[in-house]
Amino acid sequence: MPHDPDPPPAKKFKPGSPFFRLNKKPGMLLPRKGNAPLPLDVQRKHLPIYQAKSQLINQLRQLHSAVLIGETGSGKTTQIPQYLYEAGIGRQGVVAVTQPRRVGYTVRFEDVTSTETKLKFMTDGMLLREAIGDPLLQRYTVVILDEAHERTVHTDVLFGVVKTAQRKRVEQSKFPLKVIIMSATMDVDLFSQYFNKAPVLYLEGRQHPIQVYYTKQPQSDYLQAALVSIFQIHQGCRKVILSTNIAETSITISGIKYVIDTGMVKAKKYNPVLFQGLKNENIVAVTTVLMGTPASHTERLTATQ
Repeated sequence: MPHDPDPPPAKKFKPGSPFFRLNKKPGMLLPRKGNAPLPLDVQRKHLPIYQAKSQLINQLRQLHSAVLIGETGSGKTTQIPQYLYEAGIGRQGVVAVTQPRRVGYTVRFEDVTSTETKLKFMTDGMLLREAIGDPLLQRYTVVILDEAHERTVHTDVLFGVVKTAQRKRVEQSKFPLKVIIMSATMDVDLFSQYFNKAPVLYLEGRQHPIQVYYTKQPQSDYLQAALVSIFQIHQGCRKVILSTNIAETSITISGIKYVIDTGMVKAKKYNPVLFQGLKNENIVAVTTVLMGTPASHTERLTATQ
């Protein structure tokens, strides 16, 4: 009987590599002990946005509306609210930061905020629900609309609600509302024009370079093509992370050097023909606006291909 050929020898790792083979337990890969994590204040100073902190605060202090463009991983989502609060901007109320996903201190059916909360991360839908009872959003002195380039239904409606609240508070001589729109893409002319030609602030901030490679021709079976690519890249390695498009937004996956993007996404589409406007869930090609964002979130820690 023909016998299967012997498998190729396992790849060996040098002691200085992220993974190395122990002589006492052959066949077992253990992670190398890394350096101790840096203190939080030191990590904040390493973010690209820190270099423009003083200029950014001076600009935002003078503006009622602004559009901020920042590379993925620059630190704009986590640092801008803190910079504003530390500089005394918005301390008269609460600084709200909206996200188009279930991330934050206030999501549906869960709220761990209190009267002492000054920086409040919430979904855009939650801020819309608050606007029903308080159209002027009087609790808030600053509203930051993050990930505006994703253009969800809630985000688009929220633009109108926030703009109306901003205008009416000025007309009624109430404390002005500062609005900051943050995006990771350069196509922000519509945002600027909608908020009365608000100034656009550009923030540079890639921590590591990204090399992009495309297939020479379209793949009929993109899952099979992804598997082939994985086995070619990760021979002898065991760390492979399979993820949905959650990897596009706001998370940093450590230890990732290669990202394989199929270019497809499962998206919900509103269908008015269906009963009560139910949504269809279809697999569609990803937009060029979001192409490259998974790699951008991994390149915060290392060079990415």
